[in-house]
Amino acid sequence: MSGSKEVGEPINFGGMTYAPVNELGVVCLFGAISKMLGYHIERVHPHFPDCTARKRGKLVEIEFEFKASNAKVHFNNGGKCDIIVCWENDWPEKPKNLQIIELKKYVGCFRKIWLFSVSKDSWKKLDNQKTLTNWTCTRQSKEGDVVLWWRKTPESAIRDIWVITSEVKTDSRLGYVADMKLIHRLRTPLSIEYIQQDESLSQSNFLKGNFQKRYEVTRYWADFYRLITKLNPELKKPLLKYFE
Repeated sequence: MSGSKEVGEPINFGGMTYAPVNELGVVCLFGAISKMLGYHIERVHPHFPDCTARKRGKLVEIEFEFKASNAKVHFNNGGKCDIIVCWENDWPEKPKNLQIIELKKYVGCFRKIWLFSVSKDSWKKLDNQKTLTNWTCTRQSKEGDVVLWWRKTPESAIRDIWVITSEVKTDSRLGYVADMKLIHRLRTPLSIEYIQQDESLSQSNFLKGNFQKRYEVTRYWADFYRLITKLNPELKKPLLKYFE
């Protein structure tokens, strides 16, 4: 089989081992990440613009490019679309109303979503405070990441959503720590039974592992959002900002 064997940098995101090196890679990665970004793909075309999708019910036309500036030729010839999805945004002088989604930031600098377990002994601290100082996290955590707190038995549910508000530091006794702030406490918690019944989450690593470790669950964020807001519809709008 002939062809280039060039690969991009390792990303291990959404089923892709390496970053895109061409437009087809961008198409593949967008397919893996579109749900998390709130897009529902309706059609993919072999002509400009490449894709028709919906976001919050609104129909949008999308063009895929490895570098955003590659779309200039279409616009110079009178073509129009709503969004350019690319790996790298190198088009600062883009048309005013054109949106550019640079996938690189979503697998690099984009916030991650974490699922951390907390024992019953620590619930009281979570319940009584809206900020936490030097709370344990992972080495890969960073400021802006969202943390879903899994309350172990007997509750066995997600009730608390926090955001990391500082850089990760090392503590000689606790390991990696960071400061956190409460975003929302769920009026109706997300129970283990509710998660087990969901097709998208029923085979997840954290469910199979009985929530015993700290898990990065960024790829499942859209699913958690769907379940959380089904039980707590008042959070639909406030939580949308954590997809941006």
